[in-house]
Amino acid sequence: MTKRTPLPTNDTPYVKPNVAVSDELWGDAPATAKVVHLDTITVLTGLTNYAGEKARPGTKTIQRNAAGKLEAAAAPDAYWYRGAEHEVHNLRSLAAVLTKIGENPDNFVVRGKILPEVNREKMLRRTIPRENEPATLADVPRRWVLLDIDGDDLKPDFDPHENPARTVRWVLDKLAAAFRDVACWYQFSSSAGIKPGVRLRLGFWLDKPLTTAELKRWLTPYGFVCQSVLGAHQPIYCARPVIAPGAVDPLTGRAREGVVPGARDVLIVPEIPAGAKAEHDGGTVELPPNATLDDLVALIGDGPGELGCNTALNKVIGIYWRRFPNGAPAALEAAIRNRFAVAYWDAGLHPPAYRARHLTGLKAFIANIKNAEWTKLRSGFPAQDIGERPESKPAGDAGSTTQEDPGGDKKPGEDKKPTLIQSSSAFTSNFTPPDYLIEGLLSRRFVYSFTARTGAGKTAIALLLAVLVALARALGGREIERGRVLYFAGENAVDVKMRWIAMADHLKFDRHAIDVHFIEGVVKLSLKQVADTIKREAEALGGVDFVVVDTCAAYFEGDDDNNNVQMLEHAKRMRELCKLPGEPCVLVISHPVKDASPDNLLPRGGGAFLNEMDGNLTAMLDDKTTTIHWQGKFRGADFDPMAFQICEVTTPELIDSKGRAIRTVIAKPIDAKQQAALETAARSDEDCVLVVLRDYPRPLRFRDRRMPGLAERDG
Repeated sequence: MTKRTPLPTNDTPYVKPNVAVSDELWGDAPATAKVVHLDTITVLTGLTNYAGEKARPGTKTIQRNAAGKLEAAAAPDAYWYRGAEHEVHNLRSLAAVLTKIGENPDNFVVRGKILPEVNREKMLRRTIPRENEPATLADVPRRWVLLDIDGDDLKPDFDPHENPARTVRWVLDKLAAAFRDVACWYQFSSSAGIKPGVRLRLGFWLDKPLTTAELKRWLTPYGFVCQSVLGAHQPIYCARPVIAPGAVDPLTGRAREGVVPGARDVLIVPEIPAGAKAEHDGGTVELPPNATLDDLVALIGDGPGELGCNTALNKVIGIYWRRFPNGAPAALEAAIRNRFAVAYWDAGLHPPAYRARHLTGLKAFIANIKNAEWTKLRSGFPAQDIGERPESKPAGDAGSTTQEDPGGDKKPGEDKKPTLIQSSSAFTSNFTPPDYLIEGLLSRRFVYSFTARTGAGKTAIALLLAVLVALARALGGREIERGRVLYFAGENAVDVKMRWIAMADHLKFDRHAIDVHFIEGVVKLSLKQVADTIKREAEALGGVDFVVVDTCAAYFEGDDDNNNVQMLEHAKRMRELCKLPGEPCVLVISHPVKDASPDNLLPRGGGAFLNEMDGNLTAMLDDKTTTIHWQGKFRGADFDPMAFQICEVTTPELIDSKGRAIRTVIAKPIDAKQQAALETAARSDEDCVLVVLRDYPRPLRFRDRRMPGLAERDG
């Protein structure tokens, strides 16, 4: 075996190492030799987005944020792509293709193979067919693999960018033994030098092709290896970053990519333990009419023929209630929980925390789907899955009875027709207590409007709630469950950014690490492509728990907000957000009618909008405090008003282009004692004004605004 190559002492990217390696690696066979192409690599080039506009780059952009610090900002995915496949036969040819890809920021790689019937000049990027949109990529075994190494905890005791070969070897020593001393292609990612830790992409040539499932089973123990890029349709960003005006590449003057030689030119894949095949969270259902409860729950998991987690739960519970409309919720819940415990799970697709979140709200989820299926049954909605005619009890559901068979002695094989009339016991059997996100205030799977006049602090309070949910900080003694937040910044994203930067400083949280995510600008939620993208990206995050829409008016797609039909459609679109992975609580910031009085803080528009909401929270500004309560509608127990102070603040990170501090506002919760003190101070200020006016020798005119006794305040 060839001895390991000594570590180089410079940063020059490798073209060919000064070491004897095989021709298979470097492609140095004689000119007369025939090159056998062993695989292909798929390259997609972004064309346009959902709206038909030119797509943004397919790589990250290094730019300066509002605080002047460097950040690597990801661009939204394109919708239409141009596809191409390049033949590769060893690491050298793979590295050549990847280097060429890096010249165009619109390019990226996917592991999937383009299907034969696809129009490569304008194609989608998907492995699962959807309505009128066929699949375009197939998941196939590959002789090559690209790994994304992203680890905040991967912090060597040396500068990782000074000597790439040393960094690569340091990382390979932390992987399986098969990776050590192997030649590989490397590339520092766009976040390298900006985010902490090692941010690296590694490419290897394998001695045999591996499937996505095999790679995930092999690499799951290594938490710093990103599992998502192993999927057939997942983008692997190999293009060099775009440098925005005013920004600099932190790796300027250093090698960003190259090839590190090794003692072996091909990675020898060890025997990978057999296991269930990790599949995507989706698919179709093929069940015989006599399927049992065990047959249904067997669809849950990441094994072959199984449907994953969230999609599987929706299908399994829906089919159960359509087949067994008088079934027992407790039996179904127990069967699902047992299945979760024994099923094969791909930790990269469905980590333990993600699965635990689904089990936490399982009882309510079962009840909600049952109610939805009964609504379909009452309205004559047809069954849509194979064999979904209501059947008798499934095997394994012993002990539960139906209304047609109170004693449980129905003859085997005798049909049981669903009943619409329920007994009191059956009607109340599936009652599920509220699943509060904020104790006594906001519930999961509910949608609320949040209405206030301009200047009352709607956005400031909504952002505060986002922080409290992400950090599980209590609000006025109310317990808050920790959750992931998605904020739709549609009305004024720049203002939201400024407030968020200031809040991070004053509320002492790390805005680079907090589990709050944003959608910048208005998107058309009615477009299926947009809705599917949001759902897919929320799923990739592990689900979301709290969604804020800022504002209702910004995302309204009609032309008349007093039209009940249009507003009802808009309200239902807001409710659809409750169905995102994680079943979040949704808060829709709303404007009231023009010149609304304090007792008329209802959402602007047709009454149908309020009717579709589960509650209407209000914010009322009174002197120096803003009070939250509700008007018009609130599903749940009443609650005491909550007070907040809207504070004008500055922070060193928030400056304009000339270095001057920018003022913005944030909200802070206050208790009754603090509220009373602020109200007393406000009354004192008013008394001072009245005294000055009383003692002024003549009627007040505008030019007398600087009269003695009054101090003019800024703003």
